[in-house]
Amino acid sequence: MTHAQLTVRDGSPAVRLSAQFPIPAGKLWSQALTPEGLATWFPFQVEFAPEIGSRITFTDKTSDVSTNFTGEITSLRDPEELAFTFGEHSHVTMTLNSDGKETTFAVVERLANENEAARNAASWHAAVSKLERLHGVDSPELDWNTIYERYVDEGFPTGATVPGIDEETLV
Repeated sequence: MTHAQLTVRDGSPAVRLSAQFPIPAGKLWSQALTPEGLATWFPFQVEFAPEIGSRITFTDKTSDVSTNFTGEITSLRDPEELAFTFGEHSHVTMTLNSDGKETTFAVVERLANENEAARNAASWHAAVSKLERLHGVDSPELDWNTIYERYVDEGFPTGATVPGIDEETLV
């Protein structure tokens, strides 16, 4: 997996990272970008109808606190791209590019605020690393705080709250 990069998408701050998988795009799509596939690696239970404009619902499955977000599917091209709004102002685009044998998975999240960069980069890093391990890709299993501190040390902007860890403290 590539380490997350801080970039700009549509004039807003964004984080981007990518990973190589030893399977064709169609197989990765069904195992990673459908609601059932997302459930295996994404930190939220995800429900959506596979059509542009449909509502997408995220339910936190890692916290005792009930955290739900909704969004809208903005692009869906099986097996190439899934894009959706996330929460109030974020937009996520996941793409698959394949040579028929291997597939590059990329995720770009346009952030609501720049201070979310370290937090969200760490979250995507942990999630994509889990997806890699599920597909036999050698990816170290690091705890979220370790990943987060690496992004902070690299100068990614901080200051956003970290839900489920310390609701009262800004990190």
